[in-house]
Amino acid sequence: MDLVSIIIPVYNVEKYMKECFDSVLNQDYQHIEIIIVDDGSTDNSGSICDSYARKDSRIRVFHKKNGGLGSARNFGLQKLSNQTKYIAFIDSDDVYSENFISNLYNAVTSNEADIGITRFVRINDKHEIVDRPCENVIKEGVFSTEEIINLSVGEGGWCFRTAWNKLYRKELFDGKKYWSRIHEDEAIIYSILLSCKKAVCIETEDYYYRAGNPTSIMSTMKKKRNADLLDAYLHNTKLLAANGYNFAARKTMLRAAREYSSLKYDKYENIDKCKIAYKKTLRLIKAKHILSVAELVICTFIGICPTLGYKLLVIAKKV
Repeated sequence: MDLVSIIIPVYNVEKYMKECFDSVLNQDYQHIEIIIVDDGSTDNSGSICDSYARKDSRIRVFHKKNGGLGSARNFGLQKLSNQTKYIAFIDSDDVYSENFISNLYNAVTSNEADIGITRFVRINDKHEIVDRPCENVIKEGVFSTEEIINLSVGEGGWCFRTAWNKLYRKELFDGKKYWSRIHEDEAIIYSILLSCKKAVCIETEDYYYRAGNPTSIMSTMKKKRNADLLDAYLHNTKLLAANGYNFAARKTMLRAAREYSSLKYDKYENIDKCKIAYKKTLRLIKAKHILSVAELVICTFIGICPTLGYKLLVIAKKV
């Protein structure tokens, strides 16, 4: 059996850790190693991690200075065993179904795919399902690089861009790192998908995503999240355009325009830096003739008058 390494970043989530860890340990696919990265927790999370490591030899725990979710994932990637064949992630306030690994592993191996993607549901603290964002988005099937990238920029495309509802062939992370900023999964996903020759999707709801936890790594770094998301969109626009994925580059540039106008409206303190990056990327896209004339006019206008430009973008139904 192939070894699957599961990386769990942890930061101040003592309330949820038992449920998360138990869901990983209770996988029906048992040939796993569990790499827990305590990202400088200040509550009892670190000691809970150590207590679990004493109970199960498949668990390895590392304690590091706080650096954010991307930093914790990168640390975990550096600690993979030589025997690791596949990689999965779970946030420490979320939960796997008992079949999460086996369902994805069977789909990936039977289709000789590089990555497997499953549906997820949003839950509250009572473990009640409050949203099914992937229900009409992730459909069962095998997809080429271009097909999966185009799906990721369509309606509900964020379901394809999260880090944790997937099983990855280990080599997909060769030479790649997560940003040590918010929206780190947005910033790396296309580097991964561009290295992926075949993707497989399944419709089982095997990941339970707990949104709104105020102590999670994501929730404690909200001040810069929109600026980081803009940077991720601009980075992805350039990457997709450079590799000839013009449809996805166009959609991502329009998202960047929306995000930039939002930052300008909210009077973000570093808006001048954002403006330089936005205009630089827009010039590149203009040179490649990826946007329609109307889209180019609107995106250019957003660089001059973001609020009015965004209204034009909405009226034109481009976002």
